[in-house]
Amino acid sequence: MVCALKLILVTVCISLLPIGDLYAKNVSADCVIIASANEEFYQLAVEIRDILGGDLFSLSRGENDLLRHLRQTTPSFAVVVVPRSEMTLKLTRSLFRIFCSVDEDVLLDIGFGYITGRDSEQAREFFYRSRLDSLKKASLTIATHRYPGDELVQNVVDHYASKLKGTGWNYKEIVLSDSLPYPNRVHEFDENQLMFLIGHGSEQWICGLHASVFNGVSLRHCIVLSGACQTGKIDDGTIAQTMIDQGVTAYLGGIDDNFWFLQSFIAKEMTIAPLSIGETCRRGINNALEFAKIDEIRFREVTKPSVNSPLSASIFETEWWRQMLLNHIGGLVLYGDPTFQPQFDSELDLSIGVNLFLNE
Repeated sequence: MVCALKLILVTVCISLLPIGDLYAKNVSADCVIIASANEEFYQLAVEIRDILGGDLFSLSRGENDLLRHLRQTTPSFAVVVVPRSEMTLKLTRSLFRIFCSVDEDVLLDIGFGYITGRDSEQAREFFYRSRLDSLKKASLTIATHRYPGDELVQNVVDHYASKLKGTGWNYKEIVLSDSLPYPNRVHEFDENQLMFLIGHGSEQWICGLHASVFNGVSLRHCIVLSGACQTGKIDDGTIAQTMIDQGVTAYLGGIDDNFWFLQSFIAKEMTIAPLSIGETCRRGINNALEFAKIDEIRFREVTKPSVNSPLSASIFETEWWRQMLLNHIGGLVLYGDPTFQPQFDSELDLSIGVNLFLNE
């Protein structure tokens, strides 16, 4: 299903750390490594546990045992090590509910990340990327649509551009189309970037760009936040797998449909303090849960109202909107080591006010 949303792609170029900072910063924190029963991936989980420390827990023990274990140990991070075949919406929602149930409130208690791949060797290489990514991010590029009817997203793009003035960050805008593929624009994607992919999406497409156009484009040291529907699904030929194949360090996307502005909550946290990417996502997701006044983590299908009304403050009070947002959050997947701490040249406030969502 292609989500009826628009595209913003934010890329952040990189400058090198001073000589001497040879390795990336991975926060030192208590972890739980949650392992598939698959023998090769279980052994990889043992290896990751030996590096990050913490406990090792097999998914074969069941959800109830996992929740009991987390309540006893209260880790800061969970690294889920599973084959691609196990990366399902059922798994992500089940683990998300558990990660929100360590204490009494409904907020996310644990920063999580998934390590996966076609096989355990690819997954191992993916895990180690973050330990070599020590590059600072210092400039912002926004790729977006510009056409009538897309004023909401364009307002957001202009908002980001205005925030960059006088900050010392570089800025560039790339205009894409929602109706035509633009393989000739792929050369503008480069290494060492922070990217926001926000718009129409499916497993293999992001707003006119097919996953295959990224083949041969190096995306080493990139961090990707995708707000497009289903671009968190991972298999051969998908957007997520293709970008990982091209070298990204971390990739956040939704296995389910998605509200593009979910990523704005995470972006707000990403560049204002030195945080791990797992903690950044945890805080951003909690901002979204609090904004929507979610009081229970329960996933269920809801029927969209028959009349499409303009986006207004009242929509945020509807049960349909709250449940849809929660459903989408339950499908968000961070591929990569959640203890990885990206480096930025300077602080930048990427927050977006509610009034901007409402086009007021």
